[in-house]
Amino acid sequence: MNEKGLQTLSVLGAMKAHSEQFHDVFTSENIAPLDAQTVDLVFRFDYMEQGSHARQEQVMAIVFWRDYLQAEQWHIQHATQSTDLRVNS
Repeated sequence: MNEKGLQTLSVLGAMKAHSEQFHDVFTSENIAPLDAQTVDLVFRFDYMEQGSHARQEQVMAIVFWRDYLQAEQWHIQHATQSTDLRVNS
């Protein structure tokens, strides 16, 4: 873990001072796995002017990004299912 990065905004100090609370954040087994929709919500897109060439390129890049997220989610789900089937067979 990068201590210098964690020192930004005193995150490392807070983690040390409140280690019990941070333990739950980093080790909780009740957290649902990330899916494509959740990851997509993390990003906010600032679009160029409507009708501009740059805007068209941005829209295409976002379409590819979302397709990539969905494809990765599909691969992860099917890899997990395949593993489950082999273990149970």
